[in-house]
Amino acid sequence: VLFYCHFPDKLLTRDTVNGVSTGPSQKYAFLKLLYRGILDRIEEYTMQYADLILVNSNFTKSEVGQVFPSLMNPVAVPSVTQEAAQESRREYGPKIQVLYPSIDLNKFIPPISEASPSSQHRLFGPIVSLNRFERKKNIQMLLYAYAALIRRISSSSIPNEEMERIAKHFSVFPPVLVIAGGYDPRNVENREYLEELKTLCETLNLQKQQVVFRPSVSEKERATLLQSATCVCYTPHREHFGIVPLEAMYAGAPVIAVNSGGPMETVVDGVTGYLVENSSDGFCDALYDMIVLHPEKINKYGRDAQEHIKRQFGSLKFQTAWKAFVEDCIQRGNLRYRESRLSSFLIHWFLDALLAFALAFLVTCVLRSMGIDTIKWMKVR
Repeated sequence: VLFYCHFPDKLLTRDTVNGVSTGPSQKYAFLKLLYRGILDRIEEYTMQYADLILVNSNFTKSEVGQVFPSLMNPVAVPSVTQEAAQESRREYGPKIQVLYPSIDLNKFIPPISEASPSSQHRLFGPIVSLNRFERKKNIQMLLYAYAALIRRISSSSIPNEEMERIAKHFSVFPPVLVIAGGYDPRNVENREYLEELKTLCETLNLQKQQVVFRPSVSEKERATLLQSATCVCYTPHREHFGIVPLEAMYAGAPVIAVNSGGPMETVVDGVTGYLVENSSDGFCDALYDMIVLHPEKINKYGRDAQEHIKRQFGSLKFQTAWKAFVEDCIQRGNLRYRESRLSSFLIHWFLDALLAFALAFLVTCVLRSMGIDTIKWMKVR
């Protein structure tokens, strides 16, 4: 049995946002605690029956280990060395392994230079945030960072001539911030959060021409944003894996992400973008470094980002790893079956012996109750 775990259901249904508590829900608290307690135990119990468990990132592996510690215990695995096999020595290994999700790069958006070979030079476009309009996506932090970036550029001690030279790299300077992503007008949180973000822009004195909201962005516009972006800012904290950074890097856009969760394994700090602390200051510092101090990094990081995605997250790499894990799982299952057959034989032998003893004892009691001496009766027989 092979089980692929994206994230424990036990964590997804708690009063948390990506594992961080948001406070207990008072309504039906006891009933929910009882209901979830039963399902959580069932989840851990049934996962133990898997011969091999695959997870989508090392972050998810650590989360599974914290909520289901029994799954982290070493299990018997097929011998991987001739010496161990010859000596019939039992070997142990982890039940949980990491396998990054399969990424079909053919469906990803290529860089603008690859899509249009004639375009050798381009002006850098907007700073892009691409997320669903949900509070757990932490988009408000980027607004604070962007407001701080505008103030820092305005008060910079860099000479005007140098600032004008920097500005020539961009279609608009400072770059516009575009906040785009999935939006459902029927979803209460989507509607409320979008209004909260717009209100925050007014509070921070950010103008409409500086921050553009694009809810329910089309596929065509999504492609244009990723291909033209100065960078993509990914603000979720403790995200399980995160597909947006991979899309952005394949499209040739550097990524600035929180140094937690899945992006720690997909974004290479200082090579394909920046991994920063979960704060507006962290994002502001990275944006200022890339846009003002070292704009040449935008192209370099973008090129390196696409090569990184091709090399590490293509379908071929997934297929190779998947085949190896399936073969390993089959061997583990065969080993479990052999051991279960032996244990089943011993259990059946013990039960048969116990049944025979019980029958003999019962017959003896019946004969004695009839006044028959069992010892003499056995001799006669």
